[in-house]
Amino acid sequence: MDMAHRMGKAFVLRECIDRIELKASRLCGIKKERKENVCFATRRVFAPTHTRMAWGYYPPGMAHDEELVALMDRYNELFLQGSALKNMLIYVCNSCSADVQDPVTHTLCVFLTTPLTVSITKTGLAPFRDCNSVVYPFFCMSMEQRTLLLELMQLMQSKNYAILSTQMGGGGMAALNVQGDTHARRYLDTVEVMTQFYLAARDAHRGKLRECVRDNLCNIILQRVCSSVHIPRSTLNEVARRVGSDAA
Repeated sequence: MDMAHRMGKAFVLRECIDRIELKASRLCGIKKERKENVCFATRRVFAPTHTRMAWGYYPPGMAHDEELVALMDRYNELFLQGSALKNMLIYVCNSCSADVQDPVTHTLCVFLTTPLTVSITKTGLAPFRDCNSVVYPFFCMSMEQRTLLLELMQLMQSKNYAILSTQMGGGGMAALNVQGDTHARRYLDTVEVMTQFYLAARDAHRGKLRECVRDNLCNIILQRVCSSVHIPRSTLNEVARRVGSDAA
């Protein structure tokens, strides 16, 4: 790859970093500090093996970097569980294109079956690998979430942890990539996804539908999801236990 192309890729990332730093400085009160441009060499990504791993597992390439591990633990806490995951589910459901006939089932299937990544675009976070149509925008994020993404971008630049690419229609994307991590696939926790779906559905119709009607609607969606995604009975039992204890 010639130097001009590599410089062009570095400029795309620099522009992306400038955008998120500017947003963070305005919305979070963080002082914006410019850094020297760094040339990034793109890496070839090999086809990953389809193995399911917990997000807390870090392969050797990532585990040796304590700063990155700490940031990824915070990323998991701030984006991939609890109310943060519920808010992301709601946004993605509401922003599905018109050709998606069942936005709720479609969104749940994407969240359950698509490997996770950390890709940052000009407009927000693309949390799923090879699924750039799902972007969680900066304006939906909390101050703490935007601050974390800024820190991740700065680390990706300083330690060359980024794969750079362009999106259809223009705009750049920086995806986190650590040597030794190209074969790892991590997924959202099925229990957490389904629990947050139930909580979102319950809160959305609170005071409008009887509890039994809400439960029947959720069960219909669950049946549709289970027709496309295998969910063990033990997992469904755990979801019911969590939802029941939360309601109590």
